[in-house]
Amino acid sequence: MKNTYDRKDACFICVSPYQVIGAISIVSGRKLRADLYLSGTFPGYDTIAERLRKYPLFENVYAIDLASLGLLGKMRAVRETILAGDTVRRIVPADVSYGACYLTSRASLKSAILKVLLERNPEMTRVFFEDGLGTYSERANLLFVTKKRKRLEKFLGWHNDDPDRTVIMANLPELVQYPAPYDHRPVEQMPRLTLDEENRKMLEDVFSVPADGAISEKYIIFDTKRHAPNFLTPEEMELLDDCYDVTMRCAGRENTILKPHPRSTEESRCDIRVYKNGGLPMEVLYASMAGLEKRVLVAYVSSAVFTPKILFDAESYVVCLHRIVRNKIVSGNFESIYEKFRNTYRHPERVSAPESLEELEKILRKFREAENE
Repeated sequence: MKNTYDRKDACFICVSPYQVIGAISIVSGRKLRADLYLSGTFPGYDTIAERLRKYPLFENVYAIDLASLGLLGKMRAVRETILAGDTVRRIVPADVSYGACYLTSRASLKSAILKVLLERNPEMTRVFFEDGLGTYSERANLLFVTKKRKRLEKFLGWHNDDPDRTVIMANLPELVQYPAPYDHRPVEQMPRLTLDEENRKMLEDVFSVPADGAISEKYIIFDTKRHAPNFLTPEEMELLDDCYDVTMRCAGRENTILKPHPRSTEESRCDIRVYKNGGLPMEVLYASMAGLEKRVLVAYVSSAVFTPKILFDAESYVVCLHRIVRNKIVSGNFESIYEKFRNTYRHPERVSAPESLEELEKILRKFREAENE
């Protein structure tokens, strides 16, 4: 007897808060009948899933406990690939199928779920939706796959490549490069979440933003990950701190906050107040932030400075420091990203990359005058 399924419009497979916000944007914009599968790869994923269930966004929200599935540890990749069917059937209800599967990469668990869903609906569309700044790099992870990975998928019978049923969706589609054999397809515009009061309160609730979690300062410095092989030298770190000092002097200490990199192992020497709620995703803080276009975002090479533009089409003032702290590897890789994003702004003069401390001070004073107009 042929299986019959409850066919829904879509499902989303997410492994980060950024992806969850993207899924909310798409479901809200397209009015989809959809389920969300939230993988336990970050702290608090189960709480996010529980709170999302209170809102009429997704029909079902499933929190995937990787530990209970035996997907943690050295055998994780093996189990996700060889035992894909057994694993996925413990995650996805047996009576459901989807018209489209929204995901952000071809990681093993996502590909395993995709394999089972394609067995239930061979005509299902695969939609790779945006996952931050990496989406716009030359080797974006949306469709990129190594030859080794491709051979493995072929051996396992995972028919994940179908250009006619594969879609890329991004907030800035003009910046995304489609690889062959998909390059004949247009990149679709991803719906953006409207930052009205209702959506702000919903995101604050879902992501557990505390009463003191909001950032009120106009100048936000994103400190980079400082200690790693082939990253910043002591001289470069000192120069970076000099940039922070200039920023605080121009903005005033009361108007400046420093948000450390989540994996920072070394603190800045500057006497700047540090944001304490380090576990809160910056994209959530942006969503609940009043006057987003009046903020001044300063960073060496952080993607956080462009997140307001990507997610909400909000053009904050941006200062990138990669031309001052000229680390050959990091600065060089960021230059093309900087130029790409600056050219998408309606007001590109809001985005600057000074080449000296003197020029940094001049730009900051110019921004301060502009925001006071």
